Amino acid sequence: MDININYFANFLKGTPQLVDLTRVAAPVRNKFIQSRFEIYSKDGKVYGLPTHVGATVVYYNKEIMDKPRPTSRASRPGTTSSPSARRSRLRRACR
Repeated sequence: MDININYFANFLKGTPQLVDLTRVAAPVRNKFIQSRFEIYSKDGKVYGLPTHVGATVVYYNKEIMDKPRPTSRASRPGTTSSPSARRSRLRRACR
């Protein structure tokens, strides 16, 4: 059975209603990231195997991020009352 990692803790509340996999996990445990077992364990027993380790990636435009940013509130885009003025300021800030 595959239980979404976000909900696994719900299955460990109270007395776990899952099969103890400690013996099954023992021979292969060193092939996994050890801290991941904490999510699937309770009271020293393993109830799941960490078969998915997702990656998070962030992409950004380094050129834009390296540009100095305005420090005063008045010079920040979005502080004027006119929508067209805000758009113009934002375009200038992104150049």
